[in-house]
Formats: sequence, C-alpha cells, structure tokens
Amino acid sequence: PSQPPVGVFAETYEKLASTEDEIISIHITESLSGTVQAARQGAMLSGRNVTVLDSDFTDQGLKFQVIEAARLAKEGLSKEEILQSINHVRENTELFIGISTLENLVKGGRVSRTKGIVGSLLHVRIVMELKDRELGVMMRGRGNKTFTKWLDETVEHVASSGRKIREIGISHVEALDFSLKAKEALQKFVEKPISILDTNSTIATHTGPGAWAVMIDYE
Repeated sequence: PSQPPVGVFAETYEKLASTEDEIISIHITESLSGTVQAARQGAMLSGRNVTVLDSDFTDQGLKFQVIEAARLAKEGLSKEEILQSINHVRENTELFIGISTLENLVKGGRVSRTKGIVGSLLHVRIVMELKDRELGVMMRGRGNKTFTKWLDETVEHVASSGRKIREIGISHVEALDFSLKAKEALQKFVEKPISILDTNSTIATHTGPGAWAVMIDYE
C-alpha cells in the first residue's frame, strides 16, 4: 500500500504519547498521497494530543520541516512556536521535479492532477514545480537540453533573487549524472553541503527512471 493503515498511526501515537504530551506529525502532501488523511483518522482514534500537518511537499522538501521541528522540540520550544517555524519553512521552500517519461504518471492516474500536460507530451522531458499542492509544468522539450536549460535559468534566478538559502536537497531515480551537475551548479549558493539521495520506492513508481527533484529551503 502507498500509505500506512489508520490503525498503525493510532498505535504509534498511543505509544509516543506515553512519554510525550504533544505530538506533531508531518507528512507527504495530500495531493500526492492519502497518508495525511490516514494520519488524521489515526490521531482521532488514538485519543492523544496530535497535530497532523500536510507538509505541502514530499521527499527532502518534507525533510526540511521535520528536521526543523525536531531541532526546536529538542531545544524545548512550545508547540505553537514549533508550528510557526514549520509554517515559515513550508512557505519558503521550492520543489522542482524533472520527468523523463510520463508513462508511470499516466498509469498511476497522476497526470489528471498535473496542470498543462496533454497526451502528445508523453515522450518529452518535463520540468514541473510543486506549488499550492499542484504540479504545474514549467518547461518541456525533447532531450536532456530541457533539463540543462532549466538548471541554467534556476542558477540565474537564485543569483539575482538575493535570497539566502539555508539548504538544498537533490533526490533522483536513476538520474545521478544530472543530480551531480545540479549540485555543482548550485553549491555556491549554500554553505551546507547539498545532499544527493535516491528517492523512495513509492515516488520512484510514479515518476519512472530518469527523474530528479531539486528542493530549496530559503531562510
């Protein structure tokens, strides 16, 4: 299954609440998975004090929020302060995804939720942005030059924006060459080393091989 059952969430919250008074539970965006809904139902069943959040993102875009929440909880901040900080991270995160084939998205029924895609585009490279819980097409074309063009424009955009970046994450499905190229181009904008990770199997099933995601967490 693409998400844990409601009962698993309920059990987990019950176990955690024996040592923690309050729980903040952050998940992959509802636009891509039913996990948030299952977590909300599990929270109600558990009878514990659980705040379930839709991260609006996935992969390392979700990680940015989780790491920040854990860091602040360790420092002893209140739930309200932590939620405020998570909200700030969410509002200052950008997530871009490159797809080499739309075959898997079509099979998984995800294309209907993706703006600006028509059948004739099945065999082209597409770059999308996950924004406001929707995947919107930014760029399309044949061959890897589409990805290179996006990277060049992104470097230009980041350089001219003047915004300080806290962290950049890159994840991929059999797209290590482009991931390394993106890391090399973007590392100068951020002090922290850019992490390159293999994405999880659920996301890989939807995107197919040759896919990548670049996630930027601005301060």
